[in-house]
Amino acid sequence: MRNVLDADLMEEASDHLTWLRKRFPQIPGEQLHHFIYRNDPFWIRLVSDERLISAAASVMPHFKPDDDAGVALFSSHYFCKDPGSN
Repeated sequence: MRNVLDADLMEEASDHLTWLRKRFPQIPGEQLHHFIYRNDPFWIRLVSDERLISAAASVMPHFKPDDDAGVALFSSHYFCKDPGSN
C-alpha cells in the first residue's frame, strides 16, 4: 500500500533503522527482527500507528479498528539489505 504513512514518519523510520544498524553492527540488516523490536519504543509507536492499523483492517474483512479484539503483532522485522547484496 502506498502513501499510508507520511514522509516525516518514513524519514524517522529510516533514521531509526540507521541508528539500529550502528547499534547492532554484527547483525545483518535482514536479521533485525523481533528480539530487538519487542522493547523498542519507536517500533512500538510505528506499528501502533492508526494509519497502519486501518490499512491492516482494510485487508481483514471481519476486523473493525475500534473493536475490543484489536490486532496482535507476534513477530516483525525490517526488510533491509545493503546495496549489491543478494
